[in-house]
Amino acid sequence: MNTNFSKARNVSIEAIGTISEGEYGKIDIEGVGKINGDIVFDKLCVEGTCKATGRLEGSVMEVEGVFNGQGDIKVKRLDIEGVMKTADTKIYADEIIVEGILSNGDEVNADRVEVDGCINFNDLFGDEIYINYAFHDFSNFFSFGKKLQTKMNQANNIECTTLKACNITCHSISATDIYLESHCVVDHIYCNGTLHYDSTCNIKHIEGECEQFTR
Repeated sequence: MNTNFSKARNVSIEAIGTISEGEYGKIDIEGVGKINGDIVFDKLCVEGTCKATGRLEGSVMEVEGVFNGQGDIKVKRLDIEGVMKTADTKIYADEIIVEGILSNGDEVNADRVEVDGCINFNDLFGDEIYINYAFHDFSNFFSFGKKLQTKMNQANNIECTTLKACNITCHSISATDIYLESHCVVDHIYCNGTLHYDSTCNIKHIEGECEQFTR
């Protein structure tokens, strides 16, 4: 992406509006917005609601409201404090921060993923992945003013270098170093480095030449 955004136009939707395919600088959606077709942008901020039908490519994407996407997304940084649903599409990013809810039915791929909220994924690929690992007091999480007493995250498959996770249900995990706590449920683990897990975790099958640490 080599777009010069200094000459790209900025768009702001405060009530109801539609954005057509093209190149943009900053896009602010505070009301009800719809994106038709593929767009390239410097920064996309959704504080209201937005539905996108095409491919999105940009530097920064922030979702504080509700976003529903039907095309692939490629950004440097994705920051979610609201709700983002992307169905059977692919998400590519350098960094993904999830403090709200992210649901994806295809593939999420990022160098670094930090989840302090809730995720529901099919495939998650990355280098460093942290899922609720710093948050053992789940009662402190809020979503649109409603307290969630638990944060159970789900994924079909996770492949990464380092995974640190709490409260996740996953079919398969493949990683060099794995740290699991607080009621993780995993059908299959392949690990060739170190595997750490506590007594609350339910791991059905472990493969690989890894050193195991339990407590």
